[in-house]
Amino acid sequence: TFAEDLPRVGELAIAVGNPLGFENTVTSGIVSALHRSLDRGTYVDLIQTDAPINRGNSGGALVNLNGELIGINSQILSGGAGGGNIGIAFSIPSNMARSVMDQLIKDGKVRRGMLGINIQNITDDTAEALGITEKSGVLVSNVRQGSAAEKAGVKRGDIVTAINGEKIDDSNVLRNKVAGTLPGTEIKLTIV
Repeated sequence: TFAEDLPRVGELAIAVGNPLGFENTVTSGIVSALHRSLDRGTYVDLIQTDAPINRGNSGGALVNLNGELIGINSQILSGGAGGGNIGIAFSIPSNMARSVMDQLIKDGKVRRGMLGINIQNITDDTAEALGITEKSGVLVSNVRQGSAAEKAGVKRGDIVTAINGEKIDDSNVLRNKVAGTLPGTEIKLTIV
């Protein structure tokens, strides 16, 4: 079964797979972090784990202690020429995988919502340049003509602090929340 919610950082995680051809291998670790992205601008919002995951584990399950699927093992960071596990591995959250799966089964393709804005995280330098003391939210750096954002009145320089009442502090989180919303769905942005 799929876990309904994202796991919590520190929660125990069990990885199942076929590393290096050793079938049905089970390892364990913890959820190290959430909302990781190895490439900015992608629609992947990864779970980081220290469960020993090696070559051949990709596509295998990451489960919680209730046996619920929390992620699909996808990649590792490895050091040196051997390319082995160094305790930094990533899984695609099960709710994201399920959404993609359901759309593919139903429509044969994946549809993603889009606001039509370019965004960036607010760094110390950005906050200083904007004259703000709190680094909460993400900065709108561009609004595309004719986009939903433009029609809603979003402007360059706005700071998006929440989507549907949920606080946003990272551009990747906002990007994935919007992408996970079907096109044409109304959403509520909180903007400064």
